[in-house]
Amino acid sequence: MLLLRQFQKRIQQSWERYCELHSVENRQQEFMDWLIDQQLISDTSIRRFTIVNDFNALYPDGKKRKTEVIKSLSVKYNLSERTIWTIIRKTIKS
Repeated sequence: MLLLRQFQKRIQQSWERYCELHSVENRQQEFMDWLIDQQLISDTSIRRFTIVNDFNALYPDGKKRKTEVIKSLSVKYNLSERTIWTIIRKTIKS
């Protein structure tokens, strides 16, 4: 827990310093962009988070077939169906 608190404190300090130096408004969107620019959030994490959340939104009650949802995500994100399936299988325990 101490490590997490220190991490949060350091991130907040770094972000505030960045805002001051670059005259950036301290808003959530800018903060998220900064985290990505600092490589604290990886492209893989962004992809996995987005795909899983979209999958859950499109397949909330299981009324559609998983295959249809996977195909639509594949088209939407220009990724192979196999890649989408892999992300879903690794993240969601069915």
